[in-house]
This record gives sequence, structure tokens and C-alpha cells, in this order.
Amino acid sequence: MDREIGCSPFLSRPKVFPDETLESYLIRVARSNSISLRSLIRFICLGIDGVADSSVPGFDEFNLFHANLHPEIRYRGVDRLAARVGITSQSLRDITLSRSITKCSNNLSNFIYQNVKIPNTLYRRYFVPVCPACLAESGYIRQYWHVSVNIICPTHKVFLIDKCPKCGVSISYIKSRSISNCSCGFDLKKATSTSLSINLEYDLLLETSSLIAHAFNKGIVFESEKLSCLGSNVFHLFCFALFYFRYIDDGNSISEYGVDSDKILAFHDFLRDWPVAYKDFLENKVIKGLRLLVKPAYKTGFNKVFGRLIQEVQNLPDNCLKHNAVLRETLEFFQKVCASEKETKSRHAVSNLLLTKQETALILQVSTNTVAQLTAQGRLLASQKKLEAYVPLYPLSQVFAILLTRYKNKELE
Repeated sequence: MDREIGCSPFLSRPKVFPDETLESYLIRVARSNSISLRSLIRFICLGIDGVADSSVPGFDEFNLFHANLHPEIRYRGVDRLAARVGITSQSLRDITLSRSITKCSNNLSNFIYQNVKIPNTLYRRYFVPVCPACLAESGYIRQYWHVSVNIICPTHKVFLIDKCPKCGVSISYIKSRSISNCSCGFDLKKATSTSLSINLEYDLLLETSSLIAHAFNKGIVFESEKLSCLGSNVFHLFCFALFYFRYIDDGNSISEYGVDSDKILAFHDFLRDWPVAYKDFLENKVIKGLRLLVKPAYKTGFNKVFGRLIQEVQNLPDNCLKHNAVLRETLEFFQKVCASEKETKSRHAVSNLLLTKQETALILQVSTNTVAQLTAQGRLLASQKKLEAYVPLYPLSQVFAILLTRYKNKELE
């Protein structure tokens, strides 16, 4: 039975860890004060003027990134909780997860934690693996365990466990409402983790996990020569991963359970061999795609061979070539292809593939209205008169000629 909740500060006031999740802290406050999570949340929300019982969020929807409906309840609820446990509102807001107004890749949303952006797609919502040794040392959930790219603990150099050793069910502290116990009652602190053998296969895996863990600990910078292509920026790592799992791996790896360990290891192989691995991938795409063409290239859309590549390489993390290594390598690849095919008359030349008005606008970093103006001025020659946004119209070589002459931004050189 719950202890009676008054208006005075809670008797037990756990400290907040800098890399903890808000849900983890709520569980610890409720448990240490012998009250249920439901009662705790009702108390801190129903004390807000004008709040109806029906609008009080449940435990699994209390965090700020759920605040599409009744956002004021969550924000003020966090403040009221901070007051009851004797900490500043900011220290509690630091461990909340909120939505970012910026988008990445193909207009995908991001979350923000400790000023670190996390692509929504790469965030484990419910099923979260844990490190038994970490739980034994400090009983709280680390935010970086929620990130699908991470499958090891860089502190103890062991793989995170994602299933209960006793019942075999996927671990979810959100569903079990417990930090260190499975729904079946098994104490996860007693679970055995597989040690990480440090070799060429796992060295980069350890580096990336360390980068993520440091970033979520109040933005501590982690330097690594192995991750020089990322500039030691954890969001750049997330952008690489997002592009890999959505485009290179066709989006088959991502689920509510996160990403399969074998797929994550394949991603690290791709990252280790960057940019050679990406160039090889595009070369294979060319060979396979052109071989399967039914119509000549000058009558075929670019997306028939490369899918949504142009859309996927945008905003990783932005479209400045100094920051967006994927976009830079993509443009350089097709620039070289267009140059090498300049004199060819093959019916299956990549440079003859047709871009839509939208793809053209993305490559030139202009609006579709500007593309229409360039067409009206005769600078771009469309394959047909009707300029619909998603109809293949402009030869790839022609668009790159415009990019390299008039529209190449000097900041990007």
C-alpha cells in the first residue's frame, strides 16, 4: 500500500546521476518513498491548476518527448518533482528527453538529451539492454543504453545483455517498472555478461561506445583517432548510423528492439573502411542497377537505380560539406562519374539518368521554384514540358554542370 503523500518534501531524496534517464529516476524516487509510480505522477501533475485526472500521463509517457498533448503538465510536473526531492528544476530537466526542432536525413525527427541530439529512429523506446556490473555499482539506467548503435559497456568492456537469463524475455525497465529486476523477478545484477575481446573486430565498437557514453555525461568530449571522420562528434556518428541502416541496409535492421548485434558490427566495419566501403557500395549499385534497366538511361529516373539516395544524404547533420561527409562523398562520386562518361554514348551511362525537380533542388541546395526558373531560362533542359516535382526530368550530368559552375557554395569547397 502506498505511503500517504503530503505537500512536504519527500523523506527520501535520491541524487540524480548526470547520464540517467528520467524514467529511471522516477522509479528510484517512487521505490525509495514506498509509493507507486502511478501515485507519484498523479501527485506531481494533479497539483497543477486546471489539470484533469484524465489528462495525467502514464509513467511510460511522462518524459518530455511525449509532450505533443498537454506539454504544460509534463514541464510543470518536472518542476514540482524537483521541489519535492530538493533539487533544482534544471538538474532534473537535464535528464529529460525532449524533441528537437531540427530534422535529419529524409526529414526525420531528433530527440535531445544533455544537448546531444539522437535520431528518433535510433532510440530504443521500451526494450533496453543493461550492464549487470553497472547496475551492481550504481542502480540506475544509463541514457546511452537506449541508443541502438551501442551494444557494449565501455566501462566494464562487456556486451550489454538484452534478454533475461532466466525467462528469455527482452529486458524492458519501462515495462517492468524496475531498474534491476526482470518482470519474472530475476535480479539482473546477477546476470553474466560476455567479455569483449579487444581486437580489430571490436576496437572501433569500444571507441564508439565510449564516445556515446562520454557525450551523455554532460557533454564530455571524447577524442579518438579511429573516429577522425566524425570529428569526435557523437551526432555525426548517429548520422552515419542512420544513413547506413536506412539506406545501405535498406532499413531492415531497425525495430522497437533496436538493431541486431551482427548488423551493428557490420556498420562498424563500414565505418572503419570509410570512405572506400561507401564508394564500393555505389559502384556495385551502378553495376547491378544498370544491368537491370529496361529503358535507356536517358529515359530512366535516377531513383530506379539509386532509390532515395539524394533525400537520405541530406542533413547528416546539415548540408555543409565540411560537416556532412556522406553528402560530400556522394557528390564527389557522381561528379567523377559524370566526368568519366563525358564522351561516352552508351545507352546506359549513369550521367544520363534523370533527376526529379525535387532531387535537382536538393543537389543544388535551392528551392524547386528556382529549378523551374533555371528551366525557363534555358539553363536546365527538361525531358518534358510538364515540370512535376516527382517526375524524372533532368540529366544527372547537366545538374552537376550547374552545381560546379554557378551554384557551388564557396564555403563548401
